[in-house]
Amino acid sequence: MTAHSPAEIIARLESLLEDKTVSQDYVRLRIGLLRAQADTLAALADEPCAEAAQRDIRHVPMLRPEEIRFDRALVERLFEAIAAVSERCGNVGEEVARLRSAMHGDPELLDRFPYRTAFEDEIYMTLLGDRLELPAQLLLFWGRLLAAPFVIHAAGRLLPPKLQILEGAFGGDCPVCGSPPALAGLRKDDGKRILYCSLCGYGWPLDRLACPFCADGAEGGLEKLTVKGEQARWIEICPKCKHYLKTIDSRQLADRQEIVPLVEDVVGLYFNLLAEKEGYGCMRPYTAM
Repeated sequence: MTAHSPAEIIARLESLLEDKTVSQDYVRLRIGLLRAQADTLAALADEPCAEAAQRDIRHVPMLRPEEIRFDRALVERLFEAIAAVSERCGNVGEEVARLRSAMHGDPELLDRFPYRTAFEDEIYMTLLGDRLELPAQLLLFWGRLLAAPFVIHAAGRLLPPKLQILEGAFGGDCPVCGSPPALAGLRKDDGKRILYCSLCGYGWPLDRLACPFCADGAEGGLEKLTVKGEQARWIEICPKCKHYLKTIDSRQLADRQEIVPLVEDVVGLYFNLLAEKEGYGCMRPYTAM
């Protein structure tokens, strides 16, 4: 599905362990989470998806929620893997124990959790967070980590192998699964702005001046937050909807490397902290592979 295999992405992440400007704990966390997701995706390779309805390729989002099969055994195995990695690397042992207890006490919760975090609004996360006394954003992150391999597997049945970037006229939401983007990149050959989906990882173009989160992608007054000495990365903020998007100019990366969204999401963790300090929020965390 992606231009880079999980093994290649893990190798890139492992190289960050030599970079003292990046949180080593966070790098290890994302490596562990990616390995768990990759194992699930590999297990799904021979699993059937729900039959995809025939449709015009211009239909967006292309993937319908009912076409995703959340195998209970695989969801449970992935949940336990995510929980173990989070306990080991994320300093969230108490939160994991509380969620695990809730899942064991209500088996139907595990069935609903990945689907509802992927395809329904934040009211569910808020209510569930209040009920479990857990932060809604943490539940959203865990739930979408669970959902991502299943969404990616289903999307791969609709789109050509190895395709990563879709070309066409699209809005601010992912044309594949309907999720908002988690980051953007400027393509090295033509400088075109590409948005990367927070859930399935596919990319699509959007006008450089458009906020993907409000006004249905209409051009607006995006502003930039920058860090001194950093030329390749910055944050685009929207004063209207108060959301931010990490942006990477691949033309400014060392050796003009291609953008690997998960790697860039990890490298740019300090930008998240900067944006949140200024009162801006991300629409969805990057949980794709």
